[in-house]
Amino acid sequence: MLHTVRRTVKFLFMKMVDILELERHNLTKVILLKEGIFWRVYEKSAMQFVTDVKILKLTKRYIKTVGCDVASSGFPDSSLSVILNWVTKNGYATYEKSENMIVLSGFPEISYFEEWKEKIVRSVKSQNQGKQYALATEKKHLNEPLKNELPQKKDLNDQIAITTLLNEVRDFPLGNKTPIETMIFFAEIQDSLKSFFAGQK
Repeated sequence: MLHTVRRTVKFLFMKMVDILELERHNLTKVILLKEGIFWRVYEKSAMQFVTDVKILKLTKRYIKTVGCDVASSGFPDSSLSVILNWVTKNGYATYEKSENMIVLSGFPEISYFEEWKEKIVRSVKSQNQGKQYALATEKKHLNEPLKNELPQKKDLNDQIAITTLLNEVRDFPLGNKTPIETMIFFAEIQDSLKSFFAGQK
């Protein structure tokens, strides 16, 4: 049993290490990773996605296994086809596609990533874990930079975040999902809500 647990922890550790290694060399791509019934974007991919594709709720957590903060976001698998259609219509390309990973290309080269990441509010749980880290800046900077046509206002960012969560709940195909899949989905929604309301304090 203990051996199995150790192997599982090692797998999770290597997985996050591999993700960060991919993102370290990423400049113009969005790397979508399938995790359960969600697609996740991390670090530079998260920045590209919320800036150029779709505004989503961002989270930043201190991950013990890699010893640093990791920025991420995500959306349910039910939204994937809509997003891929939007990507194609707007001139971007699907560079690579497999069962658990989709790479989108053609985005502007990333700059000021570290400054952008610093402005994301860290989740309450991660604040407790990363005691040596300073508190993140105010939530009004959560989704900076947004698309140029969107005003940089806190109340608008809040409204978009809540609307996105409500749309995900509305569009979730409850009748076609197993109890486990439903539990995972609503656990993710609950986590996003906790992060959102923590940022209101």
